[in-house]
Amino acid sequence: MFSFKSEELFDPSQREIIWSICSKYTETNFSIVQDDVFDEAVEGVDGIAHIASPFHLQADDPQDLIGPAVKGTVGILKSINKYGSSFQRVVITSSAAAIVDATKPIGSHYTEENWNEYSPKQIEEKGKNAAPIDKYRSSKTLAEKAAWAYVDSNKPKWDIVTVNPPMVFGPLLHQVESPESLNTSIASLYKILHAKEETPKEVLLAPTFNFIDVCDVALAHVRALEVLEAGGRRLIIAGGPYCWQDICKHTRISPTVITRIYL
Repeated sequence: MFSFKSEELFDPSQREIIWSICSKYTETNFSIVQDDVFDEAVEGVDGIAHIASPFHLQADDPQDLIGPAVKGTVGILKSINKYGSSFQRVVITSSAAAIVDATKPIGSHYTEENWNEYSPKQIEEKGKNAAPIDKYRSSKTLAEKAAWAYVDSNKPKWDIVTVNPPMVFGPLLHQVESPESLNTSIASLYKILHAKEETPKEVLLAPTFNFIDVCDVALAHVRALEVLEAGGRRLIIAGGPYCWQDICKHTRISPTVITRIYL
């Protein structure tokens, strides 16, 4: 039996993709915030990758992101503790956003001991007026902290691993009918490549963040489930730093796009 529960994440077109992939399974439900929603799904399994969490920058209320992120994460841990009799490990998709401090300069050194304390403070102080990126970063930070706090308080027989990737790029799973249906990370790339006006040089050359390929993120989840020594760790994974100019040099969509970027 397969259960895919992510009501907060998928629009109807994306649900159709999941249905097409998982049509041979008899149960498909879409919700991650209801109480006990994962109870049946965790029975009889040894490991789980908990990936579902909203990622967009359109939330007015920070709780639209924080609520599903925290409830979904803690909810699956509670279900595992109740019904996962043979359970060994859960791998949680966190983010570099839960680690990086926006007040520090780009290029700062981070380890698994670091936490993003800045974004949650912005939410506390500004609420709905906080920057959209801090609403998202807070959701990842608070969800991961809640996971570690749950394990620390309940001391289950199983362990957790968090995978903390930076900006994720790569092939899309869902159908894209228009730019509006792009996922958040690819949409940011699309805006640069299809800008109606010439993108300023300082924007293209400014250090942005680190990136990673989505296929490498998937592999990291598999390895985190398989490698015994990964238990109880936060895994910071990245392909390397980038600026938008780096991507533009390697993305030749059409001559009309190339004329609008610096080469």
